[in-house]
Amino acid sequence: MDKKLHKAFKKKEEENRIGDGMDAMVLRINKDATEFIFSGANRPLYYYSKEGPQDIKAPIYSIGGSFPNEVKGFTDNVMKPQKGDCAYFFSDGFEDQFGGEKNKRYSTKRMKAFFGEIYPQPINEQYESTVKEFETWMGDYEQMDDICVIGIKF
Repeated sequence: MDKKLHKAFKKKEEENRIGDGMDAMVLRINKDATEFIFSGANRPLYYYSKEGPQDIKAPIYSIGGSFPNEVKGFTDNVMKPQKGDCAYFFSDGFEDQFGGEKNKRYSTKRMKAFFGEIYPQPINEQYESTVKEFETWMGDYEQMDDICVIGIKF
């Protein structure tokens, strides 16, 4: 996927779009083996279980874009979830949103802590909590970016 996107973006070089790429996550769920496989490009997976939180990091490279000949280290992370575990995938829009009393970024640290608080809730309550958290944080400030948050409760 990385090489194909780089090739597609390379066609746009004459338009000064050198370096275009995108952060991405790929998730494959194998219900028969009760496992899922995650691979990320500059986007992590936050995973919460009874054993504690896990931050599954991804290489800092985007797919496509610059560094076409670089070994980027994209890997598959196999997870075997237990009932009640939660996995969160998200774009950078939420964590980059400015707001709060001092008009600062929401931040990855705050996001990890927030997910750690809500993961025991039923998934529909997590959704409501996430919407409320974002709207409260953003307040009267303008939304900065697109936002995608996906939570899966096993």
